[in-house]
Amino acid sequence: MPDPIFIVGYMHSGTTLLQNILARHPDLFAPRGETKYFEFLPEARRRYPDLSEEGQRRALAAAIYAAVQGRNPLTGLARRDPQPPPDDLLERAGRSPVRDHGAFFGMVCDHLAGQAGQSRWLEKTPTHVYHMAAIRAAIPDARFVQIVRDPRDVLASKKTRRQTINDRYHESVRQRKHFEKAYDPLWDALAWRSAARAGQSAEVTVHYEELVTQPEATVQAVCGALALSYTPALLEVRAANPAEWQRTGTQGISAASVGRWRRVLSPPEVALIQTVTRGWGYAPEPTGGWPLVPVLLVRSGGEFFVRLYRRFRLGGGRFLMSVLRRYAERLRP
Repeated sequence: MPDPIFIVGYMHSGTTLLQNILARHPDLFAPRGETKYFEFLPEARRRYPDLSEEGQRRALAAAIYAAVQGRNPLTGLARRDPQPPPDDLLERAGRSPVRDHGAFFGMVCDHLAGQAGQSRWLEKTPTHVYHMAAIRAAIPDARFVQIVRDPRDVLASKKTRRQTINDRYHESVRQRKHFEKAYDPLWDALAWRSAARAGQSAEVTVHYEELVTQPEATVQAVCGALALSYTPALLEVRAANPAEWQRTGTQGISAASVGRWRRVLSPPEVALIQTVTRGWGYAPEPTGGWPLVPVLLVRSGGEFFVRLYRRFRLGGGRFLMSVLRRYAERLRP
């Protein structure tokens, strides 16, 4: 099946909005959520080491199907109620000659798209931006669409989301929410920069600000680059943030969040973020927050060890080492 599409970028950059738009295309099959498959590819290889065995191929196909349905059994944050895969998928997996775990993901998505009557498929996992080389090696005709957003607005969104964690969650759920909604101006600015750098080889780059202020022209350009037909119906989507839609009733594409950082971030946070992300396309603005930046840096030092501990609790030593390698990558200038 030709030219599958991967939407990548740093979290809170508009990947969900772009997925919702393109997923309305009649030619595209899209998973329900983020599969995170290539992020957890080492776990897939550990669990299903020998794809020459029919039973392991069938089991991996079932795991990928669960991930496509939004119930990824390879991750520690997944729900534990995956639905059984369709028999035709298991039959195809059983007779498949594919022995590479990455290419096997493509085979499963090809099959699901074909069964849905669609000629191509679309996958959105923001962190796949760090795994583009592995995806291209496994699926050579993959096309990548990177979406980039003002890092100050990205971190403002993360800060706001962090503040939504409260006592209505059970303690075990609160721990997971703290992991998912972590916010730190230094480490998150570094992460934004590393994602922007990693995504430079994408075939298509979309700027969030252009998408929400000039949606028709921007989506037309994206469709043209991906050899997709354009129709105005692609823009008939709900607000990307379900909580925002429930609160305001807003539908469609809104530019209301552009520049929101001016209301959400403190001057020291702005100063730190602008310094870390300088030179990546978003002009800094004057801020008087420099005297308090050292306080943020001290807090970031403590946050570093908190994050490491949470990741060790989540995935053990092997996962922790992969996180440390990721942090080392982020510190590159």
